[in-house]
Amino acid sequence: MGLNHTEYEINKFFKRKKQMSDDTIPLLLNEEKDLTTEQECPQPEQQPKQEPGQPQVPTEQELRKINYNFWMLGNIFLFVVNMVWAIAYIIVFAITDPVTCTGGLYTFGSAARWVLFAFGIWDGICSLIMKWYRDQSDQAQDKPPAWYRFSNIIYYAGFLGFWGYSIFAIFFKREGCDGEMLTRLLWDWVYIYAIYPLLLIGAACCFGCSLILKSY
Repeated sequence: MGLNHTEYEINKFFKRKKQMSDDTIPLLLNEEKDLTTEQECPQPEQQPKQEPGQPQVPTEQELRKINYNFWMLGNIFLFVVNMVWAIAYIIVFAITDPVTCTGGLYTFGSAARWVLFAFGIWDGICSLIMKWYRDQSDQAQDKPPAWYRFSNIIYYAGFLGFWGYSIFAIFFKREGCDGEMLTRLLWDWVYIYAIYPLLLIGAACCFGCSLILKSY
């Protein structure tokens, strides 16, 4: 009786083990199938996690947009400034007496209307061109083209020459224009553009100092 009971327990043990093996095989097959599927369909590349507290490093695309936004906003700023000056010269020149105010200052006022208007139109066109370049997907064009940089050199050289002409006109060629609004406008023009580079240098120094302090 004891022997039969032992054989019964042994047979029961092997049957249970066989049943467990039969249940495990499909699970293993499913796992192997899942692994095969993952290998055939690679997952998208995971971006490296950034440790908290570290400054976010901009991507190349973001740096490219920052670069073009800088030039685009600069052109927009110059467009607004030159158009304001052009409108001011148009209005003031229209009420200037050409009989009493003659000479180089009057000639400068006549030319300033359209020269500054032309500068403003060029700035507006360049801002649209920079926006177009910024929105392109060509990563090779990561900075403004050479023709734009060359045209900027000509632009600022011409602007500096025109400002020099205004200084000559206000100091040596203002016959009969004393007390005229055109003379006061020209004095403002000369003073503002004499101070303007100093303001830019000061702003650049402040910006550089802020970057240095931020890095520590």
